[in-house]
Amino acid sequence: MGQERGEPDPDPLAAFEARLGALKREREAGLGERAASLEAAWRRWRAGQAEAAEEVRRLAHRIRGGAEGRAELAERAGAVETGIGEGAEALGARVEALLAEARRVAAEASARGEATGGGAPGSAAPGSAAQEEAEAERRAAPGSAAQREAEAERRAAPGSAAQQEAEAEHRAAPVSAKTELAPPRRALVVDDEPTILRLVSMTLERMGGFAVTTASTEREVRAALDEGAPFEVVLLDAMMPGTDGLTLCRLVRGHEAQGEARVVILSATSAEELGWDLSESGPDEWWRKPMAPTEVLARVRTLLDG
Repeated sequence: MGQERGEPDPDPLAAFEARLGALKREREAGLGERAASLEAAWRRWRAGQAEAAEEVRRLAHRIRGGAEGRAELAERAGAVETGIGEGAEALGARVEALLAEARRVAAEASARGEATGGGAPGSAAPGSAAQEEAEAERRAAPGSAAQREAEAERRAAPGSAAQQEAEAEHRAAPVSAKTELAPPRRALVVDDEPTILRLVSMTLERMGGFAVTTASTEREVRAALDEGAPFEVVLLDAMMPGTDGLTLCRLVRGHEAQGEARVVILSATSAEELGWDLSESGPDEWWRKPMAPTEVLARVRTLLDG
Protein backbone atom coordinates (compact mmCIF):
# COMPACT_ATOMS: atom_id res chain seq x y z
CA MET A 1 0.00 0.00 0.00
CA GLY A 2 1.44 3.38 -0.99
CA GLN A 3 2.17 6.28 1.29
CA GLU A 4 -0.93 8.36 2.12
CA ARG A 5 -1.06 11.88 0.71
CA GLY A 6 0.01 14.37 3.30
CA GLU A 7 1.87 11.77 5.36
CA PRO A 8 5.42 12.95 6.24
CA ASP A 9 8.32 11.21 4.54
CA PRO A 10 9.98 8.47 6.58
CA ASP A 11 13.00 9.64 8.55
CA PRO A 12 16.01 8.52 6.43
CA LEU A 13 18.35 8.59 9.44
CA ALA A 14 16.00 6.40 11.47
CA ALA A 15 15.70 3.98 8.53
CA PHE A 16 19.48 3.88 8.17
CA GLU A 17 20.00 3.25 11.89
CA ALA A 18 17.38 0.47 11.72
CA ARG A 19 19.34 -1.09 8.85
CA LEU A 20 22.56 -0.95 10.87
CA GLY A 21 20.76 -2.56 13.81
CA ALA A 22 19.42 -5.34 11.58
CA LEU A 23 22.90 -6.03 10.20
CA LYS A 24 24.31 -6.24 13.71
CA ARG A 25 21.56 -8.67 14.76
CA GLU A 26 22.23 -10.82 11.69
CA ARG A 27 25.92 -10.86 12.50
CA GLU A 28 25.29 -11.87 16.11
CA ALA A 29 22.79 -14.54 15.02
CA GLY A 30 25.56 -15.98 12.86
CA LEU A 31 27.69 -16.54 15.96
CA GLY A 32 26.07 -19.95 16.32
CA GLU A 33 27.71 -21.10 13.09
CA ARG A 34 30.97 -19.45 14.03
CA ALA A 35 30.94 -21.24 17.38
CA ALA A 36 30.48 -24.52 15.54
CA SER A 37 33.50 -23.72 13.34
CA LEU A 38 35.56 -22.82 16.41
CA GLU A 39 34.59 -26.03 18.22
CA ALA A 40 35.46 -28.14 15.17
CA ALA A 41 38.86 -26.44 14.83
CA TRP A 42 39.58 -26.90 18.54
CA ARG A 43 38.74 -30.60 18.34
CA ARG A 44 41.08 -31.01 15.36
CA TRP A 45 43.78 -29.24 17.34
CA ARG A 46 43.24 -31.56 20.32
CA ALA A 47 43.42 -34.53 17.95
CA GLY A 48 46.94 -33.53 16.92
CA GLN A 49 46.40 -31.27 13.91
CA ALA A 50 48.77 -28.49 14.92
CA GLU A 51 47.73 -26.26 12.01
CA ALA A 52 44.24 -26.01 13.52
CA ALA A 53 45.66 -23.85 16.33
CA GLU A 54 45.95 -20.92 13.93
CA GLU A 55 42.34 -21.38 12.86
CA VAL A 56 41.24 -21.36 16.52
CA ARG A 57 43.17 -18.14 17.06
CA ARG A 58 41.74 -16.55 13.90
CA LEU A 59 38.17 -17.42 14.81
CA ALA A 60 38.59 -16.15 18.37
CA HIS A 61 40.11 -12.94 16.98
CA ARG A 62 37.15 -12.39 14.69
CA ILE A 63 34.63 -13.00 17.45
CA ARG A 64 36.52 -10.59 19.69
CA GLY A 65 36.72 -7.92 17.00
CA GLY A 66 32.98 -8.05 16.30
CA ALA A 67 31.82 -8.06 19.92
CA GLU A 68 30.68 -4.44 19.99
CA GLY A 69 28.66 -3.89 23.15
CA ARG A 70 29.36 -7.47 24.30
CA ALA A 71 32.07 -7.09 26.92
CA GLU A 72 31.87 -10.65 28.24
CA LEU A 73 32.02 -12.13 24.73
CA ALA A 74 35.04 -9.96 23.89
CA GLU A 75 36.78 -10.95 27.13
CA ARG A 76 36.25 -14.67 26.58
CA ALA A 77 37.36 -14.48 22.96
CA GLY A 78 40.48 -12.55 24.02
CA ALA A 79 41.31 -15.20 26.63
CA VAL A 80 41.31 -17.84 23.89
CA GLU A 81 43.19 -15.76 21.33
CA THR A 82 45.99 -14.75 23.67
CA GLY A 83 46.27 -18.20 25.24
CA ILE A 84 47.00 -20.21 22.09
CA GLY A 85 50.59 -20.81 23.19
CA GLU A 86 49.38 -22.78 26.22
CA GLY A 87 48.12 -25.67 24.07
CA ALA A 88 44.74 -27.18 23.20
CA GLU A 89 44.19 -29.07 26.46
CA ALA A 90 45.12 -26.16 28.71
CA LEU A 91 42.80 -23.89 26.73
CA GLY A 92 39.81 -26.23 26.99
CA ALA A 93 37.87 -24.43 29.73
CA ARG A 94 38.31 -21.06 28.04
CA VAL A 95 37.17 -22.41 24.68
CA GLU A 96 34.09 -23.95 26.29
CA ALA A 97 33.30 -20.64 28.01
CA LEU A 98 33.63 -18.77 24.72
CA LEU A 99 31.43 -21.27 22.90
CA ALA A 100 28.73 -20.97 25.56
CA GLU A 101 28.73 -17.17 25.45
CA ALA A 102 28.79 -17.04 21.63
CA ARG A 103 25.80 -19.38 21.45
CA ARG A 104 23.96 -17.40 24.11
CA VAL A 105 24.45 -14.15 22.17
CA ALA A 106 23.42 -15.87 18.92
CA ALA A 107 20.22 -17.19 20.49
CA GLU A 108 19.42 -13.80 21.96
CA ALA A 109 19.99 -12.03 18.62
CA SER A 110 17.92 -14.61 16.75
CA ALA A 111 15.09 -14.21 19.23
CA ARG A 112 15.12 -10.46 18.63
CA GLY A 113 15.16 -11.13 14.90
CA GLU A 114 12.15 -13.45 15.19
CA ALA A 115 10.23 -10.68 16.92
CA THR A 116 10.81 -8.51 13.84
CA GLY A 117 10.40 -11.23 11.23
CA GLY A 118 13.88 -12.80 11.35
CA GLY A 119 15.00 -16.41 11.22
CA ALA A 120 15.14 -19.25 13.71
CA PRO A 121 17.32 -19.06 16.81
CA GLY A 122 20.93 -20.04 16.37
CA SER A 123 20.93 -19.78 12.60
CA ALA A 124 21.33 -17.05 10.03
CA ALA A 125 18.46 -16.28 7.70
CA PRO A 126 18.95 -17.52 4.11
CA GLY A 127 20.58 -14.81 2.03
CA SER A 128 21.36 -12.70 5.08
CA ALA A 129 24.62 -10.90 5.76
CA ALA A 130 25.35 -13.33 8.59
CA GLN A 131 24.90 -16.31 6.29
CA GLU A 132 27.20 -14.74 3.70
CA GLU A 133 29.77 -14.15 6.44
CA ALA A 134 29.55 -17.78 7.59
CA GLU A 135 29.93 -18.94 3.99
CA ALA A 136 32.96 -16.67 3.53
CA GLU A 137 34.48 -18.16 6.68
CA ARG A 138 33.84 -21.72 5.44
CA ARG A 139 35.51 -20.85 2.15
CA ALA A 140 38.51 -19.37 3.97
CA ALA A 141 39.30 -22.57 5.90
CA PRO A 142 43.02 -23.27 5.26
CA GLY A 143 43.58 -25.92 2.57
CA SER A 144 39.88 -26.65 2.07
CA ALA A 145 38.25 -27.48 -1.24
CA ALA A 146 35.99 -24.52 -0.61
CA GLN A 147 39.02 -22.25 -0.39
CA ARG A 148 40.26 -23.48 -3.76
CA GLU A 149 36.79 -23.01 -5.20
CA ALA A 150 36.64 -19.47 -3.83
CA GLU A 151 40.01 -18.65 -5.34
CA ALA A 152 38.81 -19.91 -8.71
CA GLU A 153 35.74 -17.69 -8.42
CA ARG A 154 37.91 -14.69 -7.58
CA ARG A 155 40.02 -15.30 -10.69
CA ALA A 156 36.89 -15.49 -12.84
CA ALA A 157 35.10 -12.45 -11.42
CA PRO A 158 36.23 -8.92 -10.49
CA GLY A 159 34.65 -9.03 -7.02
CA SER A 160 32.73 -11.13 -4.54
CA ALA A 161 28.94 -11.26 -4.42
CA ALA A 162 29.02 -9.59 -1.01
CA GLN A 163 31.17 -6.78 -2.35
CA GLN A 164 28.95 -6.28 -5.39
CA GLU A 165 25.85 -6.10 -3.21
CA ALA A 166 27.51 -3.63 -0.85
CA GLU A 167 28.58 -1.43 -3.76
CA ALA A 168 25.05 -1.54 -5.18
CA GLU A 169 23.76 -0.32 -1.82
CA HIS A 170 26.33 2.47 -1.84
CA ARG A 171 25.36 3.64 -5.32
CA ALA A 172 21.72 3.84 -4.24
CA ALA A 173 22.47 5.51 -0.90
CA PRO A 174 21.16 9.05 -0.34
CA VAL A 175 23.71 11.79 0.17
CA SER A 176 23.18 15.23 1.67
CA ALA A 177 22.89 18.36 -0.45
CA LYS A 178 26.11 19.60 1.13
CA THR A 179 27.98 16.53 -0.06
CA GLU A 180 26.73 17.02 -3.63
CA LEU A 181 28.38 20.45 -3.83
CA ALA A 182 31.91 19.04 -3.79
CA PRO A 183 33.58 15.78 -4.86
CA PRO A 184 33.29 13.30 -2.00
CA ARG A 185 36.33 12.10 -0.13
CA ARG A 186 37.45 8.62 -1.13
CA ALA A 187 37.90 5.81 1.40
CA LEU A 188 39.05 2.23 1.00
CA VAL A 189 37.65 -0.23 3.57
CA VAL A 190 39.29 -3.67 3.72
CA ASP A 191 37.89 -6.60 5.68
CA ASP A 192 37.11 -10.23 4.90
CA GLU A 193 33.84 -10.16 6.87
CA PRO A 194 30.92 -9.05 4.64
CA THR A 195 28.88 -7.66 7.52
CA ILE A 196 31.69 -5.45 8.81
CA LEU A 197 32.31 -4.17 5.28
CA ARG A 198 28.65 -3.21 5.02
CA LEU A 199 28.37 -1.63 8.46
CA VAL A 200 31.48 0.52 8.12
CA SER A 201 31.13 1.44 4.44
CA MET A 202 27.42 2.29 4.75
CA THR A 203 28.16 4.54 7.73
CA LEU A 204 31.04 6.33 6.00
CA GLU A 205 29.00 6.90 2.88
CA ARG A 206 25.53 7.66 4.17
CA MET A 207 26.49 9.59 7.29
CA GLY A 208 29.90 10.90 6.25
CA GLY A 209 29.45 11.56 2.53
CA PHE A 210 32.48 9.45 1.55
CA ALA A 211 32.83 7.61 -1.74
CA VAL A 212 33.72 4.14 -0.46
CA THR A 213 35.49 1.28 -2.19
CA THR A 214 35.50 -2.08 -0.42
CA ALA A 215 37.91 -5.00 -0.69
CA SER A 216 38.15 -8.37 1.01
CA THR A 217 41.36 -9.85 -0.44
CA GLU A 218 44.87 -8.62 -1.26
CA ARG A 219 44.04 -9.03 -4.93
CA GLU A 220 41.06 -6.70 -4.61
CA VAL A 221 43.16 -4.18 -2.67
CA ARG A 222 45.74 -4.12 -5.45
CA ALA A 223 43.00 -3.58 -8.04
CA ALA A 224 41.51 -0.70 -6.02
CA LEU A 225 44.90 0.99 -5.62
CA ASP A 226 45.66 0.61 -9.32
CA GLU A 227 42.52 2.51 -10.31
CA GLY A 228 44.71 5.56 -9.91
CA ALA A 229 42.42 7.95 -8.02
CA PRO A 230 43.96 8.55 -4.58
CA PHE A 231 42.21 7.59 -1.37
CA GLU A 232 42.21 9.97 1.57
CA VAL A 233 41.87 7.19 4.12
CA VAL A 234 42.42 3.43 4.05
CA LEU A 235 40.97 1.23 6.82
CA LEU A 236 42.57 -2.22 7.09
CA ASP A 237 41.53 -5.24 9.11
CA ALA A 238 44.58 -6.66 10.90
CA MET A 239 43.94 -10.37 10.35
CA MET A 240 42.71 -11.76 7.04
CA PRO A 241 43.09 -15.17 5.35
CA GLY A 242 46.20 -15.14 3.20
CA THR A 243 47.38 -11.68 4.23
CA ASP A 244 47.37 -9.15 7.08
CA GLY A 245 46.91 -5.46 7.71
CA LEU A 246 50.61 -4.68 7.97
CA THR A 247 51.36 -6.27 4.61
CA LEU A 248 48.52 -4.30 3.03
CA CYS A 249 49.63 -1.10 4.77
CA ARG A 250 53.07 -1.42 3.20
CA LEU A 251 51.39 -2.09 -0.14
CA VAL A 252 49.50 1.20 0.16
CA ARG A 253 52.60 3.09 1.32
CA GLY A 254 54.59 1.84 -1.67
CA HIS A 255 51.96 2.73 -4.28
CA GLU A 256 52.86 5.82 -6.31
CA ALA A 257 49.26 7.09 -6.48
CA GLN A 258 48.47 6.60 -2.79
CA GLY A 259 51.35 8.33 -1.04
CA GLU A 260 49.11 10.84 0.76
CA ALA A 261 46.55 8.33 2.06
CA ARG A 262 46.10 8.08 5.82
CA VAL A 263 46.23 4.42 6.82
CA VAL A 264 44.57 2.86 9.85
CA ILE A 265 44.76 -0.75 11.04
CA LEU A 266 41.84 -2.05 13.11
CA SER A 267 42.40 -5.01 15.39
CA ALA A 268 41.05 -6.63 18.53
CA THR A 269 44.66 -7.02 19.70
CA SER A 270 47.66 -4.73 19.96
CA ALA A 271 50.61 -4.69 17.57
CA GLU A 272 52.74 -5.95 20.44
CA GLU A 273 50.49 -8.97 20.96
CA LEU A 274 50.82 -9.77 17.26
CA GLY A 275 54.59 -9.27 17.36
CA TRP A 276 54.50 -6.58 14.66
CA ASP A 277 57.12 -3.85 14.26
CA LEU A 278 55.36 -0.70 13.08
CA SER A 279 58.47 1.49 12.94
CA GLU A 280 58.90 1.05 9.18
CA SER A 281 56.01 1.75 6.79
CA GLY A 282 53.45 1.29 9.55
CA PRO A 283 49.96 2.82 9.79
CA ASP A 284 49.17 6.35 10.87
CA GLU A 285 46.98 4.97 13.64
CA TRP A 286 46.02 1.66 15.25
CA TRP A 287 42.43 1.39 16.44
CA ARG A 288 41.23 -1.32 18.80
CA LYS A 289 38.11 -3.34 18.05
CA PRO A 290 35.29 -3.70 18.84
CA MET A 291 34.26 -0.27 17.61
CA ALA A 292 30.84 0.99 16.58
CA PRO A 293 30.61 2.16 12.94
CA THR A 294 29.65 5.65 14.08
CA GLU A 295 32.79 5.79 16.22
CA VAL A 296 34.84 4.74 13.19
CA LEU A 297 33.32 7.67 11.25
CA ALA A 298 34.04 10.12 14.08
CA ARG A 299 37.65 8.99 14.31
CA VAL A 300 38.10 9.14 10.54
CA ARG A 301 36.90 12.73 10.58
CA THR A 302 39.30 13.58 13.40
CA LEU A 303 42.17 11.87 11.58
CA LEU A 304 41.54 13.83 8.38
CA ASP A 305 40.43 17.16 9.80
CA GLY A 306 42.20 17.31 13.16
